[in-house]
Amino acid sequence: MIGDDGTVGGKAITAANNSGIRAKNCIVHSNSDFELKNLATVEAGAPRAAGVAIGAGFTPAANSGALKLTDPFRGRAIAPSADCTTVPDGGAQVRSAGTVSLPPGLHRVEYTMTGTSILKLEPGEHYFCKSLKLRGQGRLEGDDVLLMFTGGNALEANQSSSVSLSGRQSGLWAGFVIVATRGNYANFSIASSNVDKLLGTIYLPMTRLQVSATGDVAESS
Repeated sequence: MIGDDGTVGGKAITAANNSGIRAKNCIVHSNSDFELKNLATVEAGAPRAAGVAIGAGFTPAANSGALKLTDPFRGRAIAPSADCTTVPDGGAQVRSAGTVSLPPGLHRVEYTMTGTSILKLEPGEHYFCKSLKLRGQGRLEGDDVLLMFTGGNALEANQSSSVSLSGRQSGLWAGFVIVATRGNYANFSIASSNVDKLLGTIYLPMTRLQVSATGDVAESS
């Protein structure tokens, strides 16, 4: 995990309140300062900051003054398989119960999963031309999947919603699970503690992943 805000005095990664990141076998690196506020925690293979690591919740203790890392995917083209306008605009759909199985491809529908509804992504590459929102006890799940969000669209997981995703196992996007196009500045939000699996690379080159859940996010990842 790389927080790429390299400005002097910037905080590329900040966690607050009772939130936690658990990534035992991963490097969690900030290209500027790395700040934990209140009771926030980070457990990683190597937490580190090019600036200053601030806070007491690092396990093991974070290193300050690390070398900055360059974006390993900086030259990678990120675009859906076709322009979003090539499929009909499906508007907004709100589901409160049942399971929606979604085949891979372009999705020009704003799904809001509430109540006990489930959005099940079939294996493949899913290009979201609108935002995807999880509310109540709504659930998002899928294995061997990529979720790509175009400009202005993002994933929001709030309240008691749950997420279980594993990334693509083959093809151009092997190893990736969530990406945003380079013109996408919409913040991605995880404010639910029920994100039990996020296996794969999350690449948001122009925006931020905001984690404000209580407890550990993606503990089994």
